[in-house]
Amino acid sequence: MTSDHTLNLDELFGTSNPIVVIWEKKHYEFVRPDALSPAQYASWLDLGKKIEVLQGKGSDISAEDMGEWDSLLTQVLGLLCPDFVKEEKSFQVRTKVLEFYFKENAKNLGIKGDGTPKN
Repeated sequence: MTSDHTLNLDELFGTSNPIVVIWEKKHYEFVRPDALSPAQYASWLDLGKKIEVLQGKGSDISAEDMGEWDSLLTQVLGLLCPDFVKEEKSFQVRTKVLEFYFKENAKNLGIKGDGTPKN
């Protein structure tokens, strides 16, 4: 129990609690990295490698590359919350959700809050 002078973040958020995103009055629960199965984690790593390749292109990214980026974004979100990708969401909405996810899980993922690897 939390006293009046203590903020227990473990009790409030818990490491096993999902990350919740609300969109159009619907609640979507995203799994935390430590809740991924081994197969899901392998997919996560594979998708991450593909995204890194695209990020490495910087301003030289083509329209075809952006199409692949869009597909990878949907795959990552589908891995973390299959219900979230059942209905069409804009690129900006999906990007914002992943930014939030990375920020919330930076410590667990070994990344900075913007999703880039820590050196």
